[in-house]
Amino acid sequence: MSTSDNKSEVPEINTIPKYEPCIPDHMLQSINDAGTKYIMEQLSIMQQNRSWQNEKIQEIFHYTNKINGQVISLSEWRIDVMKQLALEDTIEKERVQAEKERTKLHKIIAGLFLFVVYPLFISQWTPGSALSNVIKAIW
Repeated sequence: MSTSDNKSEVPEINTIPKYEPCIPDHMLQSINDAGTKYIMEQLSIMQQNRSWQNEKIQEIFHYTNKINGQVISLSEWRIDVMKQLALEDTIEKERVQAEKERTKLHKIIAGLFLFVVYPLFISQWTPGSALSNVIKAIW
């Protein structure tokens, strides 16, 4: 990743700017009262300050919307990963169960071979042996 990818997009407020009154002189010349002039200048400063605050609020609003979208996306990704892990766990359990059943079947087949087929085979190929006589007595 480049350094520009790691740059924070959090809106910054380093310092609150100091504003000067920006009332046109021709409007102030007609006002004789110093108190009224002061109030007009303060209103001008407050209006500039409010504009700056509104810009910062919009920056923060857009940033929080972006972050909210990323959180929702991350949450959806997490849910998908959890579903995938649950599915993999289920598949692994089924595989282990199938392996157990297959092992059980192999044991049954081996038992049948050792206790039924093999003695019959031996009795057919070795006539006159004790095993052959026992098999013939049973059958």
